[in-house]
Amino acid sequence: MANTKLGNITAATIIGLCAAFPTPNDNTICESVISPVENPMCPKKKSVEIPNKYAHIVRDLAEKYEIDQNLIAAVIKQESHWKPDAKNARTQCKGLMQLKDETAADMAKKIGMKNYNVFDAATNIELGTAYLKWLKSRDSINTVEDVLTAYNWGYGNFLKRSKALPKETRNYVKNITESMGL
Repeated sequence: MANTKLGNITAATIIGLCAAFPTPNDNTICESVISPVENPMCPKKKSVEIPNKYAHIVRDLAEKYEIDQNLIAAVIKQESHWKPDAKNARTQCKGLMQLKDETAADMAKKIGMKNYNVFDAATNIELGTAYLKWLKSRDSINTVEDVLTAYNWGYGNFLKRSKALPKETRNYVKNITESMGL
């Protein structure tokens, strides 16, 4: 979709907010500010399929961390294809949300989780969702695309932007946003 300007807000920003940044009453910014029927730049999102055994975990953590459950599900689907024992030898990422040990430890400390196992599905989803929430809260993160870029490429790389965005990360963001209907 083209980055059509709406004042100082781009269409991509509005669509990203529709997908990932629900308001406290769980209406999206598009539904509470701009009617999706009246504004074609806020299309209805697709629901990302969640295996039954994880549905309650994703739903509960989405509510707890105020992160769209479709975003959580799309990240898990892209990262591990719902395999809780997934490991990436190249990146050293583990579990459903493919967390690095440092990220898991940092998030566990931030949320007060003492003993954890990144291969436990509920734990991994909670740590990954806490990380999405933390990324979302950064001043430098403005869209769902920014959240996904930082999640995949690393927040430090996202901030530096000293080199071109890797093709892998561009594809990652594209795959997830397309699976969510953005």
